[in-house]
Amino acid sequence: MVEKFLVDLIQRVKKNEIAIILSGDFVDSELLEFLPKLKNKLKTVGDIKVATVIYANKLPESHFDPLRKAGFSHKIAHSFLELNYLIEVYDLYLREEIDIIILGTKSEMLIPLFTEIRQKNTIYGLTKGNLPVSIVESFDGMININAIEDFEFVEKKIPDFAMEGSDYSDEDNDDFIDITNIGTTSSKIVLEDK
Repeated sequence: MVEKFLVDLIQRVKKNEIAIILSGDFVDSELLEFLPKLKNKLKTVGDIKVATVIYANKLPESHFDPLRKAGFSHKIAHSFLELNYLIEVYDLYLREEIDIIILGTKSEMLIPLFTEIRQKNTIYGLTKGNLPVSIVESFDGMININAIEDFEFVEKKIPDFAMEGSDYSDEDNDDFIDITNIGTTSSKIVLEDK
């Protein structure tokens, strides 16, 4: 019981681990200027562990210095940009070290990935105000690069579960059903007027 309490306590006070993954086709000069502001805002929420941009075929020369100054690495996908992006993001998801993932892409093909990730992580999308509604709805929230100062991060609530030895009781809870009335013993079911 003490062990469960300590694990729960550590999870609640640790700083968030954050990853930023951007698709190269999403990055333009306006976004490159925004990246330092984004990182400064994220540092108030947690520690940035990954900051990567994935490009198709080659890195534009004009992007190299701004990415380096903002502390971003880059990767080159020699084919299938969306597939490489998917692999990179899903790899972060499987490592279970990251709490918040910031994603920047225009690809609607990745919506199933975002839906899967939302089960364990908080994910935010970057927008310049021109993304399809289906992508916007697949995130927990959107970060508009033109209004980063006004943005507030909201964490998903971790459900509180009763620990062993707690005084929680289900005796007065009507949400539970009598399992003796399920299955082949359905003849025992008595209909009540409510």
